Amino acid sequence: KRAVKRLLALAWLLMASCALAQEGLRELRDATWMPDAANGRPDATRAAPVQLPDNLALRANPSWYRLVFTLPSIPAERQAVFFPRSYAQLELELNGHPLGSTGLLSTAPERGWKSTHLFPIPPEYLVAGENSLLIRAGGAGGWTFSPPRVGPLLRADADFTLRMISTAIAPLAVGLMVALLGVFVLVLWVHRRAEPLYAYFGFASVLCGLHMAWWMLPNPPIPQPHNRILWLATYTFWVSLMTIFFVRYTGQPWRWFVRGMW
Repeated sequence: KRAVKRLLALAWLLMASCALAQEGLRELRDATWMPDAANGRPDATRAAPVQLPDNLALRANPSWYRLVFTLPSIPAERQAVFFPRSYAQLELELNGHPLGSTGLLSTAPERGWKSTHLFPIPPEYLVAGENSLLIRAGGAGGWTFSPPRVGPLLRADADFTLRMISTAIAPLAVGLMVALLGVFVLVLWVHRRAEPLYAYFGFASVLCGLHMAWWMLPNPPIPQPHNRILWLATYTFWVSLMTIFFVRYTGQPWRWFVRGMW
């Protein structure tokens, strides 16, 4: 009971932190798209208005996005730019100052817990009035990124932490727990070989857990396209095994269905 209460209290604190973070962050969706010029700078002559998130697969790779936000005065509190999710490599500039990057544009973007990004803003980079945020997006296989959010660093950091827990750490932990459950059921099956339901459920759980954890990894464990093919095959196999388990658990004599699933 104490553990449950602590978990509920932690969840409440995280939700409260997220609410505070969202309260002070402004989301920038209106952007100006520009292709990459020969000198590696944005080509303003071909600019076009877009709404973020944008599909990089339909654009030049890399592409530039200019976003503007206005400050009535320079905030006393440290500011930051927060990206809840990015499936592209990003390079950032604020008012002509380099703000940081997620990696080389010649490489593939990382996934899992490394797809959420936070960029603290040095106070001297901000100006009272209009501020220009330039984003250069691309990378091998890069295709989109979420609209950036700008606001106080402490609130952005709280949102960043919650995002990491909810979309990366928690799914990874759940995947590993499901895999361990499958191992436990397979151990039971070793001692009850006459009951194949244990084997179906155990193998399905192990594959399901590994599949979930696999998806959360920042980099594919094997090169593409082999990684994608094996990932899809694993998904198909564990779904088939779990479906067979449920059909046989109901006691229905659907042997034709089980044979078809195999």
